[in-house]
Amino acid sequence: MKKTILVTILVAVMLLAAIGSVNAASVTANKTTIKAGETVQITVKPSEARDGVQFDVSYNADELQYVGTEKPTGMEVMDEVSNGTGRVMVYSMNGTTTEAVVMTFKALKDVESTEVKVTGFVSGAEEVEEAGKVTLKVEKVEDQKDPEDPTNPEKPGNTEKPSKPTDINGKPITEHPQTGTPIYVVAVVTIIIAAGAILAVRKNK
Repeated sequence: MKKTILVTILVAVMLLAAIGSVNAASVTANKTTIKAGETVQITVKPSEARDGVQFDVSYNADELQYVGTEKPTGMEVMDEVSNGTGRVMVYSMNGTTTEAVVMTFKALKDVESTEVKVTGFVSGAEEVEEAGKVTLKVEKVEDQKDPEDPTNPEKPGNTEKPSKPTDINGKPITEHPQTGTPIYVVAVVTIIIAAGAILAVRKNK
């Protein structure tokens, strides 16, 4: 009987330990698709608020750059992360706790898939070999103009009309600069006036 009770207690303890390990931490990203030059925030969250968290992080240094870890209010951050790997520690000297540790990474180039992995997570009695990972996609930036850009000649409906000669005021030279009357009309009127003047002169002679 005592043996049965002892085995039951041991099994219960093992189950609780397993549950604690599984839920020890979660790793998420504020977005999973970014562009080269943009940043992404990776959040490592313990199962409950803690006054100390430590974990290792790994990533592809050719594709991502570690920018830093946000400092929770009332806590300290100690991070040694470079060349694709490192360790992050967040701790308090006065009992202040945090519910999450936020790291920032910058995308360096276009890739279909790149990962940020968190391992060796330790927080209080919780300890797991691999806390989790996030997979990111860095979209390609097409080398072309925005189709909505009014200066883009390929924008639908953006057809150029043949240019017409203009005067210094930008008006078509086919019109009289003051009255807007077509040039040929002005020419006809001028000829008629000239002819009338000649006839008047002849009559006076």
